[in-house]
Amino acid sequence: MDILLNFISAIIGGLIVWAVQQLYQNNRENKKSKHVQIRHKEKILDFEILEKLKPGMHIDLMKEYFGNPYKLFKDDDEVFNEKLITTNSYLYSFRNADIKITSKDNLTIDTVTVFPRDKTFNITKFVEGLNLNSSKINLARVNEELLSISEHTFIAARLDYCFALKYRIANPLYLTITLFGVMEGDFHEYFETEDPNLFLNGLITGICISEYTDLENENIFYIYEYELR
Repeated sequence: MDILLNFISAIIGGLIVWAVQQLYQNNRENKKSKHVQIRHKEKILDFEILEKLKPGMHIDLMKEYFGNPYKLFKDDDEVFNEKLITTNSYLYSFRNADIKITSKDNLTIDTVTVFPRDKTFNITKFVEGLNLNSSKINLARVNEELLSISEHTFIAARLDYCFALKYRIANPLYLTITLFGVMEGDFHEYFETEDPNLFLNGLITGICISEYTDLENENIFYIYEYELR
């Protein structure tokens, strides 16, 4: 009887801990954003926007092109150092893509993150010389040349499982590029080995363009599934 009671107590205790964790996570997500009841679902985002809105440009250009954001965050999770960064993070959701633009001073653009839903986004100038099978997001796949120049990590959240590969482009662009994507194998193995070769042939599904700056001040941002709800 004692064994049965201990077993039941352990199950109940585990459920309570899980419930508290879920409550904390939901509360954090709800507090994180100011929700503006505006959507851009009927608009099509052209891949040339990566030319029109780049780090260093004035934030007013974003508002001119897009209007008010779907959501505005006052902080965001940096991908590589896993810290919560104080910044203005603007999220837009279009028919064919989601885009996040950040600005710490609310004057100039710091980062642009795009996750297209179609296969039209051409990123040739950001992957030139890497000999990928395609220069379009949702068609391009990771190869050895990309891995050889990249820092790497993996994003594992409640609804997100995605690799991140970061590299720098010097003259004439002077930008930091981070490519996100889906690996073919089991992501648990990466956490055991931290072997980037596990990302080989992974499908590239998104991109973050950020300032070419020192590593300490470098910020890379992702678009999480819960942010789009």
